[in-house]
Amino acid sequence: MLSKIKPNGTVYLNTQHWAYPSIVYCAVLGPWNREMITGNRLLLNTANANWLGLTNSGTALETLANDDSCAYVEAHQSIYDIKTEITILYYGNISSSASFGGLLSIPAKKSSWSTPYMSIAFDSRSSLVGRLMYAVAGSLNSFDSGAGFVELNKLHCYVVDLDTKNTSSGLRFFKNGVLHNARTCSSGDIDWQDKARPGIGSNDNYGNKTTEGVTAKANLAIIINRKLTLQEHSDIGINPIAVLSARESPVYFGAVGVAANVTMDMWHVAQQNPTLQKTNVIDY
Repeated sequence: MLSKIKPNGTVYLNTQHWAYPSIVYCAVLGPWNREMITGNRLLLNTANANWLGLTNSGTALETLANDDSCAYVEAHQSIYDIKTEITILYYGNISSSASFGGLLSIPAKKSSWSTPYMSIAFDSRSSLVGRLMYAVAGSLNSFDSGAGFVELNKLHCYVVDLDTKNTSSGLRFFKNGVLHNARTCSSGDIDWQDKARPGIGSNDNYGNKTTEGVTAKANLAIIINRKLTLQEHSDIGINPIAVLSARESPVYFGAVGVAANVTMDMWHVAQQNPTLQKTNVIDY
């Protein structure tokens, strides 16, 4: 039975995947977690954040809404080199959300909770919409996905991309590779302020804000340093774990768009693609 299989082994970034040159952050979540660009393990910031070794939706990070529980790690400098284009991916199963439910967020400040609050944040909301917030020249901009974006208690690949050079439709929300909505956005470079570390599960991972967050099980979180084409969105939204390859004992992820009772063996997925190569090695 799947519940008896311990997901240990070796995970790599797939150098043959089209997204590989553009990935600046990739967090593989679970007890054997690692951020693939820096090679660093993630840390948990509250007692209500937990690593789940094997669930029906896969090895995961478990977080709790209204607690700001999350996992965090110092990021590679390449994130803060991003100016006008960015793509953020969150692959997980959301059960509930606070009004500000940080999926993958980078706060503006390290030591205080003050304007503009976020450099960038991909949120879910209690009203089941998604939201992207980002700072430009010290001011916070906030844009919603429109209704129906967040679907509770099912594993989905939620993606938002931003191009601040295209203000008429430069902000797009995708679920499982399908465009949900395109929005207007504000122009200007993303303001990284203190160059704070990314957090998964809350909007502040420094303990300055404790009434936000999301109750969820997250499997994978990625930042890409450009916007994606529609075909790329379709590809990564249907099979986000294709950015990884694995061997030896398997790591399990659930299938997108279904209740969390279907599992997919990432090792066997990798075996179906002969171009998967070894690099950015994580040995567990």
